Amino acid sequence: MGFKFGSGKTIPKPVIVDGEEEFVILREEVSREVRNSLVPFFPERLMEVGDPVTIQEGVKMQDGLFEALVVDWSAKDEKGKAIPATLKNYHAMTSGIDELDAVIAEHFNAMFATEDEAGKPSTSQG
Repeated sequence: MGFKFGSGKTIPKPVIVDGEEEFVILREEVSREVRNSLVPFFPERLMEVGDPVTIQEGVKMQDGLFEALVVDWSAKDEKGKAIPATLKNYHAMTSGIDELDAVIAEHFNAMFATEDEAGKPSTSQG
């Protein structure tokens, strides 16, 4: 197969919020640059698979995943104008946060899943 480079492909994922379907567009794959940009967002301590993270670590990780993976979303203001998918706007959310975080985290985990993990059924809506 040889060297492979990021294609820039994205994938839309549904996010169900209060019974309504929204969507988020995520990077389908990540380059070395994107992976490296995530490093500061992950815990600095040595961890084993399954070790719990603190609330602070979890929030920091979700911020990093949002910045690295989210390309766009369906968020609109009261007048129907698109709201850019920025970390500032992500932090301004008052509903749909847990649902969006779950879709992003599941997508990230699937990107790096082992063959055994990849065969397991999804636990989110997307």
